[in-house]
Amino acid sequence: MTTAYIVTGGEYSEYHVVAACSSREVADWFIDRRLGDSILELAVYDTIPDFTPVYNIFESLFEDGSTRSHWEWVGAVLEDELSPSLQVVAYGRPSGRLEVSGPDKQAVEQAFGDRRGRILDALAQGMTLTEACDV
Repeated sequence: MTTAYIVTGGEYSEYHVVAACSSREVADWFIDRRLGDSILELAVYDTIPDFTPVYNIFESLFEDGSTRSHWEWVGAVLEDELSPSLQVVAYGRPSGRLEVSGPDKQAVEQAFGDRRGRILDALAQGMTLTEACDV
């Protein structure tokens, strides 16, 4: 595996790739001349890597028990970077969020549903969002 250096410029709808470079030195040349704004380092694979799907569910939580921005997506990680267990993150401040990810889709969905239910029940009992996320 080698590294490609991608020089980019612009923001939002004006964001674009300026150049793909084989060395950091060449990418820096573009930046030094203000032809680009930043450099991304990306892996270049010579063979098909062993990727494993990772299932993710994310939802924004609010003090009044409402939820928004429910997203589900499948990502991929290299086999040697995969965490074999579920990752569950819940926190509450003025607003909070619940994130669950892992390699087993059913386990992710089950853990998300269980934790979401506990948080919403705790909010209904009068706990703050921060307290509810610790349940």
